[in-house]
Amino acid sequence: MRMKPLILIAPLLLAACAIPEARLRHGLENAGLSRAMAACMAERMVDRLSLIQLRRIGDLPYASSAISVSEFLHRIRALGDAQILGVSSSSAALCAVGLG
Repeated sequence: MRMKPLILIAPLLLAACAIPEARLRHGLENAGLSRAMAACMAERMVDRLSLIQLRRIGDLPYASSAISVSEFLHRIRALGDAQILGVSSSSAALCAVGLG
């Protein structure tokens, strides 16, 4: 009988882990990155940054069209957080060459 609540809670716990990545991926796409680049970067970044840092990235202004990675990193640099810049830069580089 005790196993039933655990079985019901497990999917909720798994879903909670996926929410920050999905929100970040959506924020990266809105910032102007391609869907593939946003997905690759979000997968790496979500494990390396705090929730507050992820929200700051997700709150970047919407881009009216696709932007280059260098333009995106310029926006990230403007946040003034060295860890966000480092993780974003390394993620962008690895994803760009297919190692992400």
